[in-house]
Amino acid sequence: MSVGRIIVPVSGPRLLESKLDHALALAKRFHSRVDVLFLYGSVDPLTIEKNPFFGEAAWETAEINWSQEESAQMDVQTRLDRWSRERGAPYRQAATSGASPHVRFHEIRSDYARALQEHGRTSDVIVIGQPGRGMAAMDIEINKLSVMASGRPVLIVPNEPRPAEQLLTNMFVAWDGGAQASRTVGLAMPILEAAQQVTVYTSGDPDEARSRHELLKPYFVCNGITAKFVIEDHASRRIGRALLEAADRNGATLICMGAYENPRAIQLIIGGNTRHVYSWSRVPILLSF
Repeated sequence: MSVGRIIVPVSGPRLLESKLDHALALAKRFHSRVDVLFLYGSVDPLTIEKNPFFGEAAWETAEINWSQEESAQMDVQTRLDRWSRERGAPYRQAATSGASPHVRFHEIRSDYARALQEHGRTSDVIVIGQPGRGMAAMDIEINKLSVMASGRPVLIVPNEPRPAEQLLTNMFVAWDGGAQASRTVGLAMPILEAAQQVTVYTSGDPDEARSRHELLKPYFVCNGITAKFVIEDHASRRIGRALLEAADRNGATLICMGAYENPRAIQLIIGGNTRHVYSWSRVPILLSF
């Protein structure tokens, strides 16, 4: 098993270098290709110009939005150029050099939601940024679609990350035996195999937790993974906070968890443990829905 293609969808330069650093950390380990996708969220003014039903005001608004996105795209490419030189990651010459890992840049001017879904489903990992200051509406859409529509593992880079080289030092797995956790562990198996240390964390009734661990241990052994197992006996519903505290105590450098065990609509409206973890974690998170 491997990680062959990593995508980094962006609509602007926010957290760009951090996301690229974490994508490159994985790409170096697996000799992967990193595809940076610049997604345009607004409507092309020419499309509106050809349709009189939009009206003049709509055309003027679209022209402004499109101009801003063009400027953001140029900024992203400029910073990507500089980043690739500083990191020694082949970029413009990648298509012909055959170097691995290497980076490619794509402009997505068509339906961004459909494009992100299609690219996401044909990748091994999607790298996005943690919510925070300066996050645009388009960034929110990118994050939501990456998690909800791709069916792939999503790596969330925190706003103030540690060095990306530490990513695979200690992978902290939140394990409740549920379908989402199982799916995430299965998808993340190549990364788990590459981690220097794996810590499995379960909270709740100790007897139930031990039973879940006894089922997981042979699965890990079959995949060549030796893990440390941690149980915390508490019944708090605020498992998100407890998980982050446990991850910090155990020196986690990457948290692996399933997303949205409760109904999706409820989670999106009122938040929940998943949102708490990906909003407040100080280390990257690998999750899938």
